[in-house]
Amino acid sequence: MKKRFIFILCGLFLCAATIAATDYNVLQQGAVGDGKTLNTKSLQSAIDALHAKGGGQLYFPAGRYLTGSLQLKSNVTLYLEKEAVLLGSTSPYDYPGFSTEKELKVNNDHFDQALIYAEGAENIGITGEGCIDGQGRELALTIDSLHHTGELVDKHYNTYRKRPNT
Repeated sequence: MKKRFIFILCGLFLCAATIAATDYNVLQQGAVGDGKTLNTKSLQSAIDALHAKGGGQLYFPAGRYLTGSLQLKSNVTLYLEKEAVLLGSTSPYDYPGFSTEKELKVNNDHFDQALIYAEGAENIGITGEGCIDGQGRELALTIDSLHHTGELVDKHYNTYRKRPNT
């Protein structure tokens, strides 16, 4: 009788865990996989909604999904199907500025231009046969050009990026 009760209890626990997990298809969340439409808001909203429901998987079917920074949250996994590409924007304006002066000095990097980041999150992941193309070279060239034209001047340009003065 005791073994049967434990078995039933375990079964109920597994069912509850399965029901709590949610899968969202990015297309049903408003994303467009054409490689041109900026999907940051719809993707982040889906991540936030999954997190609020206790977690789940954000599913990317085949396509090219252009985005700026995405913040992964606890219990959320990104699943990229084969032929799905998470494509980083080449515009620095699509990445929030969240690094502090102290962080820049300690890390000597620009974490605020991360395509995917997490802070204090647990049980997160990126899986599947798809790929992530951050387009880092193109982003860096855009930032470089905007700095030299005076449109987006970074006061740490020479010091932290080891670039020559112009």
